[in-house]
Amino acid sequence: MTHETKAQVKLRLGALLDAWGAADMAGLAGALAEDVVFASPFTELLDPQGLACGKPEVLQRLHLERGRFEGIEIVDVLLGEASLVVLLRAGETELSCLIEIDDQARFRRLIASRSEMTQA
Repeated sequence: MTHETKAQVKLRLGALLDAWGAADMAGLAGALAEDVVFASPFTELLDPQGLACGKPEVLQRLHLERGRFEGIEIVDVLLGEASLVVLLRAGETELSCLIEIDDQARFRRLIASRSEMTQA
């Protein structure tokens, strides 16, 4: 991650969000490590822990969650050595996602959380 600028990371994430929005699961699959783990409060109805493990299960969960986040946009990206935090907005919902990256620049861990935005 240290070799990419914030703008480059935002472009790459934007392309992944576009693939997700278009249900391009093959496009998403290339960005995920085989042993990827995804945790999200939005999948609790499917799994009490909201946890999906392995590329096939994570892709299935991402596909099921697509409809909840139309118009999702990247608000900010915070870069680390082998991880990043992405702040997202979808309508009135604000999301943050901690993403760990493997040595091949694929997503290895995705930990999502949300909070309702307050009107100022």
